[in-house]
Amino acid sequence: MADRAYYEEIEGRLRALLIEHEEVFAGGVEEVADYLDANELGLALETMLDIAIEEERPVPPGLADGLRRVADRMGVGDELADRFDALAIA
Repeated sequence: MADRAYYEEIEGRLRALLIEHEEVFAGGVEEVADYLDANELGLALETMLDIAIEEERPVPPGLADGLRRVADRMGVGDELADRFDALAIA
C-alpha cells in the first residue's frame, strides 16, 4: 500500500501539468481539479488524457511526457498504452 507522500506526489504532478498546460485542457480544468480534490487520481489522469486526445492541435511534448511519467509512476502506463498511442497521433 502506498503512503500519503506517494499520493501527494502524484496529485502534485498532475496539478502542475494541469496548470502548466491549462490551454490544452480549457473547459476541463475544473472537472480534473474536482477529481484531484476528491483524490480520484486515476480518474483525473484518464480525463486529462482524454481531453488532450480530443484536442485538434498537437499536444505539447512536455505534456505528453509528463502524463506518461505519472502513469508509469502510478503503475498504469501499460493499461493506458492505447491512450498514449492515440495522444501521439492526435
